[in-house]
Amino acid sequence: MSIEYLKSEHVEFKNGKSINRVELAFSTMSELSQVKDIANGSLAWHKRTGDFYAYDDGRWYAQDGSGAV
Repeated sequence: MSIEYLKSEHVEFKNGKSINRVELAFSTMSELSQVKDIANGSLAWHKRTGDFYAYDDGRWYAQDGSGAV
């Protein structure tokens, strides 16, 4: 399986890298942990469970409030 980027919007350049706010779909939690250089407010959807996650300050947070992944 792989990460599928559904939407990407450039936010800024930081340390020579383009930082984007993204919406993505993924199949395994290990895939989600590989996503780097994205902006706060990015969203991720787990294809198998239907759960949603939001990115803030370097961590993914589950929509159900169960905390950071």
